[in-house]
Amino acid sequence: MAKASKQSASEIYKDRKLLERLGYGIMDVSSSSGVGFEDVRNFSYVAAPEQSPHFYRSLLLNLTGHYYPDALARLLWNKLLEHQKQLAETAGSEVDLPAASKDFFPEISEGIIKDWCLNLPAKPPGRLNTQVETTINRTTLVLLKVLPGLFELLEMGFFLPEIIRIAWSARSPDTGKRNLFRHLASLSLRRKIPATWQPYFIQLVAELTGHPCFDQAVFETYCREVLLHWQRVAVREKRAVDFQEAALDYFLRLNLMERILKGDPL
Repeated sequence: MAKASKQSASEIYKDRKLLERLGYGIMDVSSSSGVGFEDVRNFSYVAAPEQSPHFYRSLLLNLTGHYYPDALARLLWNKLLEHQKQLAETAGSEVDLPAASKDFFPEISEGIIKDWCLNLPAKPPGRLNTQVETTINRTTLVLLKVLPGLFELLEMGFFLPEIIRIAWSARSPDTGKRNLFRHLASLSLRRKIPATWQPYFIQLVAELTGHPCFDQAVFETYCREVLLHWQRVAVREKRAVDFQEAALDYFLRLNLMERILKGDPL
């Protein structure tokens, strides 16, 4: 047998025949049992790609050039096929998959992705992806004792000067007046937020997480969806959940949705 030459990783990836052999599990060896290693192919994803956990992700990646998590990719693929069927019925003729895809992404798919993110059983990353990773130092620990109402925000990695700056500069979407700062002092001293202050906390977190309330309609949407999400989190966690925790979880999931829409690998 000829001595194999060394190949770099980049060269191997370009060698289609070698990749096929590696994927099929074929080896040029004899066996006393008469059973060849080529049978391994029948148990590989090369022979049954639909069995791969990344099958739907690969289909959508090839179709759209966009990356989606495996579970979401499966959902989107099935919804896309349903949409293709509906378009064909409306048009009275066949509609190919690329055409259906252009009509489906991103307008229709965005709502499906948002719903998936908000109902995802697993918690999203514990820190907001817009924030630099920080450590809880002694100063922060003292602040958490003195200002229990800011516990979730400080633990999430936001710094007190940043919280104060946002609270001072943010303006009410309906009146245009600064209305957060006067609530911040009282909020900081409370562990739980009174119901009448919940909209102010929503606006504060929205500003901190990069989802500014630029008009009254957006602000009202956030308030409505956070309250619904509060109930959803309580059901999912099977326990009483603080409003602050639910509000942060909601905006964490909005950030997760943004990453998915951008095609960032998760």
